[in-house]
Amino acid sequence: MLASKERRWFMSCYVPLLCISPLVFCYLVSLVTRSHERPRAAYVIDVLSVGRKKDASIIQTQRRTWASHEVVRRFDIAIHDDDDAKCDPYMTSDKVLQHLLTCRSKAYWNKIGASIDPFTKMTMRVAYEPNYVMSKPNSAGWTCAQRHIAKSFVAHVSKYSMSEPYPDYLIVVDSDTYLNIDALTKFLFGNPYRVPSYDEPVIWAACKMNFGNPEQNNAFTTPYGGFGTVFSQRSLRLMNMPLYCLKSLVPSAHERTICNKYTKKANFSYPASTTIGEEHFFSPGDSITDVFRKYLHEIKPFCLHSDHFYAYLAIYLRLSRIPAEGDAGHSTWGMQYELNRLHSIKGNEVYFDAGETCSNDGSCGSNAVACHKLSSDDMRRVHRLHSNLITTPQKPVTSNTKRVVQPNILFVGVQKSGSSSIANYLFRAGVCRPRVFDSEPAYFTKEVHFFDRPERYEQGLKFYRRRFELCSHEKFVMDATPNTFRYPERVHSTYSSARDAQTDLVADLKIIVTLREPVARELSWYNHQVAQKMLIPKVSFEQYVKNLSRSRSLSSDPEIKNVGFYAHFLDRWFTLFPRENILVNSYDELKADPTKVLWRIETFLGLPETSTNSTALGQLNSQNSMLKVRLPSCEAQKTLADVYEAENQKLYDLLESNPGSSFEQRPFPKFTLGNCTLE
Repeated sequence: MLASKERRWFMSCYVPLLCISPLVFCYLVSLVTRSHERPRAAYVIDVLSVGRKKDASIIQTQRRTWASHEVVRRFDIAIHDDDDAKCDPYMTSDKVLQHLLTCRSKAYWNKIGASIDPFTKMTMRVAYEPNYVMSKPNSAGWTCAQRHIAKSFVAHVSKYSMSEPYPDYLIVVDSDTYLNIDALTKFLFGNPYRVPSYDEPVIWAACKMNFGNPEQNNAFTTPYGGFGTVFSQRSLRLMNMPLYCLKSLVPSAHERTICNKYTKKANFSYPASTTIGEEHFFSPGDSITDVFRKYLHEIKPFCLHSDHFYAYLAIYLRLSRIPAEGDAGHSTWGMQYELNRLHSIKGNEVYFDAGETCSNDGSCGSNAVACHKLSSDDMRRVHRLHSNLITTPQKPVTSNTKRVVQPNILFVGVQKSGSSSIANYLFRAGVCRPRVFDSEPAYFTKEVHFFDRPERYEQGLKFYRRRFELCSHEKFVMDATPNTFRYPERVHSTYSSARDAQTDLVADLKIIVTLREPVARELSWYNHQVAQKMLIPKVSFEQYVKNLSRSRSLSSDPEIKNVGFYAHFLDRWFTLFPRENILVNSYDELKADPTKVLWRIETFLGLPETSTNSTALGQLNSQNSMLKVRLPSCEAQKTLADVYEAENQKLYDLLESNPGSSFEQRPFPKFTLGNCTLE
């Protein structure tokens, strides 16, 4: 039986049509495409090199020169010919010309539902200009390659959402390009006060090109892609983030922007309305990568230059933030504020004016960050010049007595199910709680509201960790935000992106959930809203139930915001996190035998043994407002009970088929309705 690496090599050589010189070429490709693992560097960069089969030798030179730098974790390649085989041989000169003329026609862009605006007009005018393309030695191959480059990039980014850990940065570069990786890492990591960090959405171009006219208010920039385009980790994550576009969910600013573009762009003007027709492939729950996988497979012909595809992602899908004054490489070039989203590296602005810092004539000056159209010999010569100067910046050494902290315990909900009582008990037992900043309400000492509030979540991991700076010496650290129950994907994304040299943060995270009979929970939530004057105008509970049923379409919407659809949310938690690390408690047991529930939690967490007793928990649901509705009407109770009956059964089935730790109650007790009033 062949070993896995040998089998991959054998299969790559098995089909002779893919090999110009089977033994030589396949051996080179097998070397190049292997992920070359090294000792862990302070920072992590992945590289995707785009080329053709005939470029195997120079790709190998890339890997052995600048891509051998310690910060490069993975070096992968995208070979055009795999896709060109379905396109290139059938593209006669007449067909190439017809392709170009189609891409330059407004009729084509109208047919696919794209916007006709400065961006698509630029594509029609410049990218597929017949004289420019037909003058190329292989105009058919160039035309076919544009789709393949975009497809390879989208497929590569998609892997990060499924199995591959995210890098700090991903660099997409042509096979004949040399990167001064030492200068690049100094730029990206050397001055955190002037360069946005990897957890901000930023896309850099190693060389840029200007298009449009500032005087006509239609100016923007694109990467000169062969030199290299750099995507931050946050930009990659935004590409893979599911977009639900439902009124019942509170979207992040990014999701709101894309949903407006994909579902109601007619209500907006340029640039908010700009699309290339991809919105017709969008379904709720898709990510941007999902949309473009479908778009790039189906759309014919594909009429976007790969460089402009990257610009579209950065500028019009806002995967890159607007540079701030003082950012390194900041430039406006007369652009609209909203269009100034593509960042510069080391001041490289415009290809035609950049001189030696943006060269594509085979030379490569000592100040150059990226050099394009080099031979293997050129690349080795330049690497020898730079190799003696490498001084990679290192992350600040963290003291052994103080570590960067984020919670290893999340009490995620649900609301009105005793979370405050249990959390306060655990804080008194020695679990470290978040700190409160001057501008924040006092209850943030229990719940940070990071995952459920877009304006806080978008500030990133550093913002979240600052709330736990005082817990650096503590073993147990907890965030007890009950609204987190609705956002398992955000939790997983945050914890999987946060690297810690000592621990696997996802595997070490303990998650606690307490579930309450959903009709009673809804009544308690209604009382909370009344007491906090959140219901304006105030309505009776009966009217509240009618409004709730009508506005939420409870029985038909699979992505409903309603927290009472417990199985829907728990199933997502079980998919993303180890089941044994999630403790599901019953609120009914908490009321009947709080000592038993506290024992379950303490044992599950591995807390030191305490003299657990029910009085230590305090009073559950202690609100005593005169406006409080003690009992629901039987009519309102039945309305909600009918809605939740099937959902409750899904919960029981889910918990039975996905048993947790031995500390969890099994079988989970079925909910029972409380009393009601006939009035």
